[in-house]
Amino acid sequence: MTEIRDRWLTPGPQPNGLQAAPDGLWVIDQTDNYLYKLSYADGSVISRVPTEGNHSSGVTHDGESAWVASTFGCVLLKLEDDGTTAASYDTPGVGVIETEDAEWTRATGAHRMHWVDPENMWVVVPPAQKLFLVDPATMRVKHSVPAPGRRPHGVFVH
Repeated sequence: MTEIRDRWLTPGPQPNGLQAAPDGLWVIDQTDNYLYKLSYADGSVISRVPTEGNHSSGVTHDGESAWVASTFGCVLLKLEDDGTTAASYDTPGVGVIETEDAEWTRATGAHRMHWVDPENMWVVVPPAQKLFLVDPATMRVKHSVPAPGRRPHGVFVH
């Protein structure tokens, strides 16, 4: 059986997006909407910046800038180093998600992003039940792939 050990806790109250980088782990928190970069060694905070995200759920990095999916804002944010928004783009496939018990409904956008290269970024959008391949310079949708399940959240590109 696999042994599970807590290594360290994230500094925010509700982390909801991760992106590994050579120099640390990017974490976006959906409650405080801060973007954290954490040390792999001990989880200490390398950087902590506020974002304009609203219930953010996804983060990726293009080598120069962090990108955050503002899920309830239904936009994709390209950030400056200090967390200010350098650019904001409408999320493709925005729609309404209902909880199973119909407790609430609301428009939501992307829940995960993955940078591929300067011409390609994957965006996972649960209401559309699709993964969108977009051009990050224009956010033009180049291709979409149906995702299984009712609320897809992750993507891995190798």
